[in-house]
Amino acid sequence: MITVNLRQAKQLLKKAISADIPVVLLGTPGIGKTSCPKQVAKEIGIGCRVEDGSSLDPVDARGCLVPDMNTHESFFTKPAIFPNKEDGEKGLLVIDEIGGCSQSTQKALQTILLER
Repeated sequence: MITVNLRQAKQLLKKAISADIPVVLLGTPGIGKTSCPKQVAKEIGIGCRVEDGSSLDPVDARGCLVPDMNTHESFFTKPAIFPNKEDGEKGLLVIDEIGGCSQSTQKALQTILLER
């Protein structure tokens, strides 16, 4: 973990987005942790979707399990929180207030961070 100001955070976010690396911003309330990624997305011309973690359910983060009757296998649908055409398919996903999520939702979100 490193400590940076908002200008440095914006520079690091731009580099992380181009390298497809997830980022977690930590800090006290009101310092710009949500607005910073929104500004970066606007500057580089991609969409940005902000989701309130405390209102998420695990299925929102991992998708729905759907059986395939032909192959007798199952697969997960695209998670509801992922950017869509309105956000720009290559949009940025910001999960606000992860600490307010249930443990099962945090676990599902961890999968997104690890698998990008």
